[in-house]
Formats: sequence, structure tokens, C-alpha cells
Amino acid sequence: MNFNDLIATALSGINEILSTGIVIIASSLLLYNLTRNRNNRVARTSGVVLASVTFAYIVDVYLSLGPNETTALIATRLQWFGLALIPSALFHLSDALLATTGLPSRGRRKAVVWRLYLISFLFFLSAIFTDWLIIPIQANNGIFLDANLASLFPIYVAFFLLICGATFVNLNRARQRCLTAGSERRMAYLQFAILTSA
Repeated sequence: MNFNDLIATALSGINEILSTGIVIIASSLLLYNLTRNRNNRVARTSGVVLASVTFAYIVDVYLSLGPNETTALIATRLQWFGLALIPSALFHLSDALLATTGLPSRGRRKAVVWRLYLISFLFFLSAIFTDWLIIPIQANNGIFLDANLASLFPIYVAFFLLICGATFVNLNRARQRCLTAGSERRMAYLQFAILTSA
């Protein structure tokens, strides 16, 4: 085994460990939110973010087990359920946090949230049934999906970045509305931490 193979094996092992850890932590937080805070809007919307992250990473963990090529292709396409949903779920969470600070939506932000979920669902459908967003590529160690840069993938990236930017702005507005220095500081931490799921 040469040095490059050793490095690739080590990085692959580290990736599997991190993916498994993310699945365990995100699913634990999701189950905690669902069982303890069902009536809290912020907890419910953070549950959507956690479910998206969990779904995306659980497919990574499954793929590390080495399924056959057909199953791997189906699983990789299904992974886009979580990937497509993350920006909309983040915006939804930022809307819930903004409402918590005393600025509820008068219907406009709620309408935007549902439209974003619809767009995310359309991206998911295009990943499942077409090659407009992603293209399967046969490799030595399995099937990988590559971005279709000639079709929908640049639009998805623009959507992702735009919604993450809007999420950051909403969280900044929520931070500015905090009444105490402690809550403002916690909201500032959350403002940056929430985008890590992206």
C-alpha cells in the first residue's frame, strides 16, 4: 500500500466516523425536540433542520457499508431529500426565531416559507427522476453523482446561497430585537452556528 492509498483510507475512515457521529447527534436532538417541545414553534422548525441533516448523513453512513450499484444509486438520489430541504428549513427556523422575538409574520413570511418548501421539493423530484440536477458517474469504488452544471445545478446553488443569506439576515434582525445582552449574545452564536448545517 503506497502513501496515497494510506491517506485515502485514513480520510475515508475519518469521514465515516464523522458521518456516523453527525447522524447520532442530529437524530438524538431531533428525538429530544419531538418528545419534549412539541408545542414550541422553534423546536418544531429546528426539528425539520435536524431531520434534513440526519437524512442526508444517514445515506452517507449507509453508502459506506458498500451496497450494490443499483441500491447505491437510488440511495444517493434519495439523499437529495435532505440536501434540497436544508435551505428552506433554515429559513423556516429563522422565521420562527424572528417571531419569537416579537415580530410575527403577517402572512408574507409564511407564504415565502411554503413557496421555498415547494421549490425544494421540485429540486428533490428533479434529483430523483431526472439528470437535470445531478448525473450518475461510474467509478472504481462505486457510483457517484456529479453536478449537472449545464442544467439545474447552478440554479440550485444560487437558491441555496440566496436562502442562506436571507436566513442570516433574519437571524440578524432577531438578534437586534433581543432585550438583554445575554440573549443577544446567544442569538449571535446561533446566527453563525445555524448555518453549519448548510
